[in-house]
Amino acid sequence: MDTHSAFAPFDLRVQMSETGPPRKIDPKLAETTWVHQVFGGRLRSRVTCGECDHNSDTLDRILDLSIDIFGVGSIRDALRKFVAVDHLKGANKYKCEK
Repeated sequence: MDTHSAFAPFDLRVQMSETGPPRKIDPKLAETTWVHQVFGGRLRSRVTCGECDHNSDTLDRILDLSIDIFGVGSIRDALRKFVAVDHLKGANKYKCEK
């Protein structure tokens, strides 16, 4: 179980005690909860064209990172693996926007 899953029920109860029964909440407003303030962030994914060096960035809202810890010697090594450059080839090949 990750931290987000552990705190989600508690966060919902706190919101209900403050605002009544749950209703559809604007995603930007949902990010103001204490769970998002403590654990939230943004993850930037960057793809660089191998031919013209054009960068394409995507920002995703996150509450946690899914880091593979098997086969690594430390958390630092796992983080290095997480941010390592990955060359896209074949069917996964990047199509440049330019």
